[in-house]
Amino acid sequence: MRDYGVRFVLILIVITGYFFILRPVRGVINEQVFHPAAVTVVSQHPELNFKGDGNSVTNHILISQDNQLDEIYFTVPFGLHFLLALIGLVAIKTKSRYFYILILIQFATGALSLLFFMMANLIGLQMISLTDFLIRYLNPLCSLGLVPLAFTLKKQAADERRT
Repeated sequence: MRDYGVRFVLILIVITGYFFILRPVRGVINEQVFHPAAVTVVSQHPELNFKGDGNSVTNHILISQDNQLDEIYFTVPFGLHFLLALIGLVAIKTKSRYFYILILIQFATGALSLLFFMMANLIGLQMISLTDFLIRYLNPLCSLGLVPLAFTLKKQAADERRT
């Protein structure tokens, strides 16, 4: 029973740390890195416009092509999917290597999305689609998918020890 209490307290610490430490840091990273990159790309492409002011951790960019309006998100990593995956990893009491993998996933998708977004100036707007794919689909899939993977491997290792 004590083990569940410790995990519950750790989850509360993670949630509190996320909102009081990580979220403000993400806002600063957006102001210093992601938003200026978005301004650079948007200023060079007339079909791109901002939706909102970019003062949060997400830059909403509208793409207007062929009488069609699409919206993409250019977001700082370590968001909600990171928090949920982190809570899941703490809840299942997994090995520390999965926490490192989760952090690596966040850094990799953040760096690649920034790179692909900036490459839109060199190659074209197709790179923005890759950025949107990374942020909207790949980051959540890898982050949240890590929890059931870690749980399955932990259970499999426990079953092998019993036999």
